[in-house]
Order: sequence, then structure tokens, then C-alpha cells
Amino acid sequence: MASQSANYKTQAALMLLAILLGAVLGVGVFHPLKAWLDSRHPQPEPSPIGLQTVTEVLDLLQEDYIRSLDTRELLEGALTGMRALLESKGVQGVDLPELPETQDRARLQEEFTRRFLAAQVAPGIEIPELSYAALTGLVAAVNDPYTAVMDPEQYRRLSEQMSGGNFGGVGIYLESDPRHEGRLTVIEPIENSPAAAAGIRTGDWITHIDGEDTSKIDIEAATLKIRGEVGTRVVLTLKRGTLPPFDVTLQRQQIHVSSTTSKMLPDQIGYLRIRFFGEDTGREFQADLDKLLQQGARALVLDVRNNGGGYISAALDVVSHFVDKGSVVVSVVNPRVERNEAHRADAQKKVQLPVVLLMNRFSASASEITAGALKDLGVAVLVGETTFGKASVQSLHELSDGGALRHTIAHYLTPNGRDIHRQGIEPDVVVEAEPSNKLGGAQDAQLKAAIQQLHKLLAQTRARTP
Repeated sequence: MASQSANYKTQAALMLLAILLGAVLGVGVFHPLKAWLDSRHPQPEPSPIGLQTVTEVLDLLQEDYIRSLDTRELLEGALTGMRALLESKGVQGVDLPELPETQDRARLQEEFTRRFLAAQVAPGIEIPELSYAALTGLVAAVNDPYTAVMDPEQYRRLSEQMSGGNFGGVGIYLESDPRHEGRLTVIEPIENSPAAAAGIRTGDWITHIDGEDTSKIDIEAATLKIRGEVGTRVVLTLKRGTLPPFDVTLQRQQIHVSSTTSKMLPDQIGYLRIRFFGEDTGREFQADLDKLLQQGARALVLDVRNNGGGYISAALDVVSHFVDKGSVVVSVVNPRVERNEAHRADAQKKVQLPVVLLMNRFSASASEITAGALKDLGVAVLVGETTFGKASVQSLHELSDGGALRHTIAHYLTPNGRDIHRQGIEPDVVVEAEPSNKLGGAQDAQLKAAIQQLHKLLAQTRARTP
């Protein structure tokens, strides 16, 4: 069907891209795997949500998730979500006891169905909200920060964010930092944005959005609360170091961010920063690289600091400029379903210049694919800090009611077969960052170290030249 094909194309475009947070990029890599996903899960026709959607999500997780999941634990999580909804509504007299201790899926689903039907007829309870309460609890039981469910409105707005790049926001890159109890953390304010003008800094924790505690919401929900119509206001409560929490009121503006920027540094060293790996990154990177080469660049600094990730295909486009055609850039693997897929460079003309790649603890996902490939294939010296350590691959599956499930279906490996998930990639030259220093600015210690490394590489090249 034509509509089914169009739905898939929209999905495939979304699967690879990290969660955009109002011109704000969070960590995540979505991968299409079109033939594989189509064969396992044909796209459903839209229909009202209900018990069948809970079953749909349960099936998807148990068939595709990177590890085996316990049916009873998932359905108990769904019951926990339903109980929380009933409590919030003040509903009494609805008995939702624990499920029996069994691994018989048919019996578990039968028992869960009885509880769901009992809850859906409670006064003041709408079936869609009950279903999403169940789904939220179910995915919470997976205990994976990159697995989440979105209702149709959240999914629609996410689709708009990912496809357009122009929207109302405050101009910050965010991440849910697992090393700090999942705190919503500012990776970087965008230049000339409301956040930058208000003095928001890298490393600030957002503890509340319009008074709501962010520890109780996931990153997608935070996205939707921070974004909004141009001209409206949002109040962020920030925690910075040892200072007491303080409020910042921001007026949303139209945000557009190019994924790459470039400039020529002294001694004909080209500087090319990749802010995120989006659908236009291949084209934008090519344009900036060509400009630097035309200006006579003798060496390159590639900067993926504070880059939370994006398209695998965009990382392939970048790496392909520097390695031999056919080189393995990244492998996507899931031993549970016997998947091992190598993604190879497709370069027509290799750039042969000394390269240093700058990275930090907020460089994640597609940034780590780029760093891992350039390191393993002997292209670049890595300077900065150990990267974030996010090597999981997510699929975004549209649900029958128009919502979506994002769930982890694989890990990626560097060309040398390294799984850097929760470990990150260590730099060749360690240089700690100064949070208050502007990236690429005159006081950027990491950039200074990168330039020093390039001077050494250029000297070695001259020494080898007859």
C-alpha cells in the first residue's frame, strides 16, 4: 500500500536520528534495517489504542530487543503504571493484584487482560490514558534509558523536530547523564540562542521545567516541555556546582542549526566542527571540507565535542572521506537474533591530510562511531576526554494508534570489534575541558593541544618527504 510505504519512509528517516530537543540533540542512534524490520513487523493501519497495543509492544520487545526479557516482569511493570494512574485519579475499589508466579505467557496475558478490563471501566478512566500508563510502566521495566514509548502527539511533534530543523526552542543541547543519576544535563548552549544569552553553561543540571521535577520525566517528555511556540516562555530551574538552584526564564525563538561549521586556523590548519549527525550532515560536511581544502588546508581538526550523535549514515559519510573505499566503519550486532552487519565506507577520493579528532565526555553514539573508526583505521589522533559510551542502536516502530516505541535492537562495534557501550573511547592525548571556555575559542585548551599534535604530524610528514 502507498500509505504503508510512505509511513515506512518517514520512520526510516527517524530511526537513525538522535532525539532532537528543540534544536537540542540528545544521545541516540536509530538504524532502519528496512528489510529486516519489514519482514518481522509490517506497518499497522492506525486504530484506537487499547489492550491490543500493549500486546503489540510486548511482542516487539520480546522479539527484537537486544536481550531476552521476562514476560511477567514486563506485565508487572504495566500493572505498576496502571496502579499509578488510578491512584493519581483517586480511583478506589479496583483490585489489581500481582500476576501469578509463572512463565506461561498465555496465562500471564489472560490474567493481565482481566486486570486491564477491570481498570478500564473505573469511573473517570479513559482507555487511551490507561493504555499509555500501562505502556509507560511496561517499558520502564526494561530498565533501559534508550527504550521509551510515545503517544501519537509526542511522536508527531518528534517527527516534526527531526524532519524540519526549524522550530521553537531555547537553543540547548541536552543529555540524560547516567553517570549522575540520569540528571537532565546541559551539554552546550547554542550560539546566539536564548539559552546562551541567559548564561546557561555546559554541565548545568535542569532540575525543573516550569516547576515540574525532571527526575520524574524522561528526555522525550522534557523535550516537549522545553519546546513550544515562538514567543512563549519557559522557566528552567538549574543546579550549577555547589551553588543553590536558581531559575532562568527563557523566551522561545525560531531555532535552526547547521550541523557543521568551519574556519581556517593559523598555519593553514582547517577546523571543522560537527555539531550533530543529521540528514544534511554529509552535504554540509562536504561543503565545509571543500572550502578548507580550497583555502589550502594542510591539516584538519575534526571536532565532535558535545555531539550527542545522530544518523549512522552521516557518520559513514564523514569517515568515508578519510579511509579506503570498502573499509568497515562500524558493525551492527545482536547475537540474540544472529545479526552481524558491516557498514562500509563509500569514498571516491580519499583526503590524505594529518587529522586530529577532538572529543569529550558528551561525544556519543554517531560521534563515537566516527572516533572509533578513525582511531582503529589509523587515520586520526584522538584528543580530549573519554567519550560518553553509548553504543546501542535503537529502532523506532510506529504503533497501531499512531504512537511509537523506541527500543534497543543492537550494539555497534568499532572496526577492530570493540563494544564501547558504557565504556567510551579513550583519547590518545588526554586534555581536560574547562566548562566556561568556548569551544573553538582562543582559550580552548583542548583545541590548543590538537594544534600541537598536528604540528608534530606535519613535522613528521616533512621529515619523510624526500
